[in-house]
Amino acid sequence: MVDWRSWGVLIAGAICFGSFVWGAKFHFHTVGKAPRGMQVLSLASFAAFAGFLYGISTLPGGFRWVPFGLCVVSLLLFWWCILYTSRKRFTLAFSPDAPVFLDTQGPYRMARHPFYLSYMLFWVATALAVPGVLPWVAPAILAALYTFAAMREERKFTSSAMEREYRTYRMQTGIFFPMLTWQRRKERQA
Repeated sequence: MVDWRSWGVLIAGAICFGSFVWGAKFHFHTVGKAPRGMQVLSLASFAAFAGFLYGISTLPGGFRWVPFGLCVVSLLLFWWCILYTSRKRFTLAFSPDAPVFLDTQGPYRMARHPFYLSYMLFWVATALAVPGVLPWVAPAILAALYTFAAMREERKFTSSAMEREYRTYRMQTGIFFPMLTWQRRKERQA
């Protein structure tokens, strides 16, 4: 039974995860069934969320402020991305489509892959909510999958007609986190 003081992070986590599932089902586009990589990512995510639910339900009480705060930040970033991209045709992770536009505004002004950042913040929150080393396995695996998906998307852009624009964008914007000024100078010098 979940201690009442753990409900905050449990509810915030369930809202985040439910939002992500909704996004995969209704926001992102695909032709036919989901790509194999997305299927693997979905299965890993459901397994990790089940592990989080089990872990949080076995803990003694105590409100977990940091995991709760990370869930809120993750959720706000996710829905900012959803609202910003609602009229655009973003495809599911691992889709083989060629990019037809480059977005560099809104959340994409801060990071090249803000959706993935949102997901990673959530998985870090779940690991922080449940003590021990084992809860960090899922975020590590999922972060690797998100990074792999992001690298595939980066390759799609660099082999498209938008290669020059994308290279400029990469020099100005971090992959998951905003690029600091010193990082931009270093990138330009390289």
